[in-house]
Amino acid sequence: MTEHWNAIRRHWQLLGSPLRPPPEVVEAYNR
Repeated sequence: MTEHWNAIRRHWQLLGSPLRPPPEVVEAYNR
């Protein structure tokens, strides 16, 4: 599941999408 989220985060960064969640949300998923 971790690799899945890493791929999603990378994709969001490439898109520069406004739908990208804030760092707090990303950190919550990493825990």
